[in-house]
Amino acid sequence: MKTLKEYDITLQELKEYLGDYERKAGDEYFWQCPMCNDTHKDNLKYNSEKDVLACFADYSHSHTIIKDIVKKLYQEKKEKEAAEEHKPTKQQRAVTKEELFSTVEVYSERVQEELIMYQCECTDSLLNHQKSLDYLYNVRGIKKDTVEFMGIGIDLNLRKWVFPTFKYSTSAEKNYLIGFEYRNPDFDYNKPKKEIRRYKYQKDCVAYSMPTGLAMINAFTPNTKVLVVIEGYIDGYLLWQFLESKNQAKFYHIVTSSNGVGSLLRQLSVVDFSAYQKFYLYIDNDKAGNENAQKILERYPFFERFICNCKDFGEWYLKNCK
Repeated sequence: MKTLKEYDITLQELKEYLGDYERKAGDEYFWQCPMCNDTHKDNLKYNSEKDVLACFADYSHSHTIIKDIVKKLYQEKKEKEAAEEHKPTKQQRAVTKEELFSTVEVYSERVQEELIMYQCECTDSLLNHQKSLDYLYNVRGIKKDTVEFMGIGIDLNLRKWVFPTFKYSTSAEKNYLIGFEYRNPDFDYNKPKKEIRRYKYQKDCVAYSMPTGLAMINAFTPNTKVLVVIEGYIDGYLLWQFLESKNQAKFYHIVTSSNGVGSLLRQLSVVDFSAYQKFYLYIDNDKAGNENAQKILERYPFFERFICNCKDFGEWYLKNCK
């Protein structure tokens, strides 16, 4: 008969499985055997000196009990190992609810469906809110057809404009929606930046931080021949609107930085320049825009810059096309 030590079973583990012993005499501990339920409650005996467990009514009972204990200990060990594996450390901390969408999960089918559903809700809200549509056209020149095509929206609960952020891609098949840029009702950039673009998606009163980078105003298609890099979503929408009125939008791929012109030079490193024949740079004619334009043109001298004595394309459009 094997000893408990050979099964890696301690007396404490035996007690945890069988419960408190009925009595103890010297080196021997007595229990009522759980398999035969003897009347005297002492058929099952463990001798600590010999380290042997035995049921004197049926020796097979003690073997079955030992097997059950070994199985239980094995399961507990696996559960502990699994818990330790997923336990947060200083190097690997738990992902918070707020960080959920900043992970690769944003590209999963489930999250994509959720983001698209939110975008559709915001666009429907804008299309059915004539006052906001009128304001958007009167102040910024953006028409209802552009709103519908671009998926521009409003979140009535947040009282903010909502611009969808699509990750840059030259694939005509898969375009990822990775977040949203929020704007105050009056588009006022003089307010603190955190009030304008503090988060990229909000649900159930939780603000989620989203991936950022080079974003597409419109999608790349097999007809695309020209890349236009523009500063800001609104100017991008107006440029598309202008080109569409000339039946030329299908030839242009309009992109913008989703987190500021200061990072635009770095973001251009992801562009597949071989996919285009011409390149235009439409960034603001101000100090920050001119400084960044100079850096971009030094790195990519094949870009042609558009200024036309205006601060930006939006100003040019409102003066010449509205």
